[in-house]
Amino acid sequence: MKKDHIFRLITGLLLLATALSFMDRQVLSISIIKIKDELSVTDTEYGFINAGFLISYAVMFTLGGVLIDRFGSRRGLAFSVGFWSLATALHGLSASAFHFGFFRFLLGVGEGGCFPGAVKAVTEWISPKRRAVANGIAIGGSAIGAVVAAPLCVGALYFI
Repeated sequence: MKKDHIFRLITGLLLLATALSFMDRQVLSISIIKIKDELSVTDTEYGFINAGFLISYAVMFTLGGVLIDRFGSRRGLAFSVGFWSLATALHGLSASAFHFGFFRFLLGVGEGGCFPGAVKAVTEWISPKRRAVANGIAIGGSAIGAVVAAPLCVGALYFI
């Protein structure tokens, strides 16, 4: 019974982390319409904002894996989620396209550790017999996050 409880807890938390990670990146594609007006972001600047996120995310996918291997999944994921949460909050302080792009870059730095951390957590906490299903649940959070982001964002923009 205790192993089943740990399985549900770990996979549930990992599903939540990967869902939030993908929600963060989907929100921009919807909210950019309003952001472009408020911050006077050009199409070219929007391209740089996206590129900044993707570059930092790609680099941190590997570097985040190295750090999580060094510090473990618990500390590594806690730092990653904390860092990307702070970066997300900082977006609200943006006064220009540069600020927004910089905070988006920081978001990519934080989110880069999510998937390496999820895989490491599964290998550290889940028995070998259930690792494939645990990884499926954890990584499946990304699809859930991508799907629910659009209606949540549109709903939020409607009330703003």
